[in-house]
Amino acid sequence: MPHLKFQERFYQDVRDIWRHIAEDHVGSADAWVQALDRKLELLASQPHMGKPHPYLNAGYRVHPFGSYSIIYKPIKDGIQAVRILHGARLFLRAWNS
Repeated sequence: MPHLKFQERFYQDVRDIWRHIAEDHVGSADAWVQALDRKLELLASQPHMGKPHPYLNAGYRVHPFGSYSIIYKPIKDGIQAVRILHGARLFLRAWNS
């Protein structure tokens, strides 16, 4: 079974995004998290689906998720989720914050 590990910053990103979506509709926010869980399970089972990104350190990958990008690192038997950022955010600034 694939392993999923999470950095604390990833949890913070998910909470922030959930709150933003929930301002309009809590059910939509919950559905977004459920879809994210399914995507993370898929990435954990196929860790090289994402693509390397020129602004990230070696080994990190990015995979699109709707309007967001999941940033993760393949690990033995899975992935470590690092960040999830909206595409409209300045990538480097958000990565370094």
